[in-house]
Amino acid sequence: MATVYQRLKVPYSAQQMFDLVVDIERYPRFVPGWRAVRITDRKGDGERGWLHVDQVIADKGIRFRFDTDARFTRPTYLRIAANGRPFQYFVLRWQFQPQDDGGCEVIAHARYRLRNIPLRHLAEKYFSQTFNTVVSSFAERAKKLYGVPAGAERPRKRA
Repeated sequence: MATVYQRLKVPYSAQQMFDLVVDIERYPRFVPGWRAVRITDRKGDGERGWLHVDQVIADKGIRFRFDTDARFTRPTYLRIAANGRPFQYFVLRWQFQPQDDGGCEVIAHARYRLRNIPLRHLAEKYFSQTFNTVVSSFAERAKKLYGVPAGAERPRKRA
């Protein structure tokens, strides 16, 4: 089973980063590889909820279409699980941990295995490489939408 883990501290609030990640239908605008996303069903009250999502990722001749269920607790947690092909197993957990300086730490952890498809090893390698750009693409999107918070790019003093 393949595993991808990313952890990134950003100068944006947990709420801001959660809002970017849960806004799944905008992924094709800024997340590398995402070509189409459509929410087909939703339940919940905005604080806790569930989304059923159809997604397509494609690049370099590889294309995956898959359905997911996303469960969330605003603004700290989002769990995305695939419903079948091309995955045998897929779970992606996002956590948004508020920091004392007003920013947050974004943690994304995915575990997945593709079904027996031709070139599974190559496809899993592609998927891992694509996922490795995902967290940084959200940080870049936050910078474009929210700007740079005061003091966020100030050089740190050396001891």
